[in-house]
Amino acid sequence: SPTLEAARACGAGIVVDSGFSYTHSLPVFQRRVVGQAVKRLDAGGKVLTNYLKELVSYRSVNVSDMFHVVDACKEEVCRVCKEGAVSALQACAQKGGGSQVVQ
Repeated sequence: SPTLEAARACGAGIVVDSGFSYTHSLPVFQRRVVGQAVKRLDAGGKVLTNYLKELVSYRSVNVSDMFHVVDACKEEVCRVCKEGAVSALQACAQKGGGSQVVQ
């Protein structure tokens, strides 16, 4: 898989793979994935897009029926945060329908 190839390519660090429905984090040490530390969060791009739609609709224009527009905006302007990622994703997961971080 592309995620494992990326993990093997780096010497040490974390590979974060955020898809439509799930987000995985794979810690890498000495070019190997630390299997027992891999985490899966039951929240991905869809949850984040829906949360962004809710925020924009609440504060401005109703975009509840414009998933593709909001998704394109999200992909254009969103950035990776370096700290607090787990708590931020947990908050989005809870807001998006009760998903939780699997530990």
